[in-house]
Parts: sequence; C-alpha cells; structure tokens
Amino acid sequence: MLLREEFHSCSHWFGPALDKLIETVKALITSETLCGLLHLVLDLGNFLNEGKSFGAATAFKIESLLKLSDVRSVNPKFTLLHFLVQVVQQHYPHYLSVRDEFPHLKESCGVCTEAISKEIQKLQCRLKVMVNQVEKEDDPPEDLLTFIETAKTEMDQLEARTVRLTELTNQCADYFSEERSSFRLSSCLQTFSTFFTKMDSAEQELRQMDLEQKKAKKTEEGLCEFDPNLEISMMKRTGLMPANDYLWEYSPRM
Repeated sequence: MLLREEFHSCSHWFGPALDKLIETVKALITSETLCGLLHLVLDLGNFLNEGKSFGAATAFKIESLLKLSDVRSVNPKFTLLHFLVQVVQQHYPHYLSVRDEFPHLKESCGVCTEAISKEIQKLQCRLKVMVNQVEKEDDPPEDLLTFIETAKTEMDQLEARTVRLTELTNQCADYFSEERSSFRLSSCLQTFSTFFTKMDSAEQELRQMDLEQKKAKKTEEGLCEFDPNLEISMMKRTGLMPANDYLWEYSPRM
C-alpha cells in the first residue's frame, strides 16, 4: 500500500518536471533569438579584445554572461551589459523578448535531474520486488495486478523521459562547447535565468538614465516649469516684497 501511495505521488511530480526540463533544453539549443543574442555578445567581446591574443574567439564560457555587468565604462553606472542592451534596443529589439521562449526556465532551475534519476531507480527496484512477491501468490488481488500494470507503464514512460533528457543534455553541452563530463545542466539553466533577469534590470536602468539625462538637459536649457511658490520664497528672502502671501490672491472688484 505504501509503495502505491509513494509511486503515484512521485510519478505525478517527476513526469511534468521532466517534460518541462526537456522543453527548456530543446528551446536552448534551437532558439534563433538566443543564438543571435549570444553571437552579439561574442562580437562585442571580440571588439573589446581586438588586437589581443584572445580577440578572435569563436566561443565563450556560458558563465561569462554574468560578468558583463562587471565591465564598466568611464561612467561607473554604465556597464557592458547596459551597452549590450542598448545595442539590442536599437538594432535587434526582438532579442529583448528572448525570455518568453523559455516559460519554464526559472522553475526548471530548481530541478535536480540526478536526484530524480536516483528516485526513479529506487521506485523501479521496489516495483520489481513487488512483482516478484505477487508472482508467488496463487490468487493476488485484482486491484494489485492493475496497479502493477499501470506502474510498469508509467515507469517505462519516466525512463524514456530520463533517456531523452540525457541525450538533450549532451547535445546542450556540445552546442555551448562545454565538456560533457563536467557540464551541469542545472548550472547552465541558472546562468541563463540570472542573465535574463540582469538584462531586464539593465533595460529598466537605461530608461532611468535616459529620464535623468533628459531632466538634466531640460534644466540646463532653462525649460523647467515655472514655480510661483519658489519665486515668492526668493522674493521674500531678497526683500523685494513684503511677507504677505495674500498679495498673490485674486480679489474680485466689488
């Protein structure tokens, strides 16, 4: 009875989790938007390193995406990530919606594929033990036989998903020029999730910078809106008018 409860609980969670992982990894290696964005990052890196031994790179480590915000210009508030987003806004605006192609990315970051594989193996072993015990019985309960058949089908489906995910993980490692032996899917997903979040933040910061620049320019050009209260205060301080605010009130003629 305990195996039945555990099995249904685990299989109903493992299945959807694996499906979302598979969908996310497939999107990583097939997204033209992401591919274009990464090529742009590579081009920017090669431009900055032009003339150096590593100025003609053909690839870069995925985790390097998180270092773009550490490269600063003369203005300490403006980073290479801001510049990247600025270029994207001006020339490749459709890249800004890259996150939309990975609806399960954030959720998939917290899924440990190794742990799922181990749990599936444990369930498989326990199911085999149950099958062996049932085969020794002369007249096993019908509901138990039904459960075993259902469990076998679900186990086959779970194992097929894990095999598919392993294949895609290897393809993902190859796609990003990583060593299969050291490649960790969870780290890869977390890197992209963090990178997309940083891009969103940089986009918001650019808007704020733009507003501040426009405000500063407006002030320099003397286009600030007239503030009568400010003028009254200044006139009082300089003695150009008596300290009587009522002089500014409208008094209709009687």
